[in-house]
Amino acid sequence: MRVVTAEEAVAMIPDGASIMVGGFMGVGTPERLLDELVRQKKSGLSLISNDAAIPGTGVAKLFEGAQVSRMIGTHIGLNPKAQQQMLGKQTAIDLIPQGTFVERIRAGGRRTDADRRRHPRRGRQAEDRG
Repeated sequence: MRVVTAEEAVAMIPDGASIMVGGFMGVGTPERLLDELVRQKKSGLSLISNDAAIPGTGVAKLFEGAQVSRMIGTHIGLNPKAQQQMLGKQTAIDLIPQGTFVERIRAGGRRTDADRRRHPRRGRQAEDRG
């Protein structure tokens, strides 16, 4: 497996992509990758993140560049840009309770047993597919 730079990794993300970013209020976020998303001016992003962070940190940088078209998260109250973009209908923001947010992520990453029986090869790594 070849290691890629942040620049190369972000270059593979198309405009309009959905991205899920970890962290809490800007703490624990992948700052180098977010900075590279801003630098490469990726746009129309659907963001899945716990919150919109505080200005100048974490995913807030994407709101400062008006790069988010939709956000699914639990809180935007500390980010004035996210609030303005929501009220101005520039960004669709789905605010959901934190427990529901976590459960949606968990469920999205897990196939049901019934799905596994119907489609036994679905979800395997590309190298494993025949």
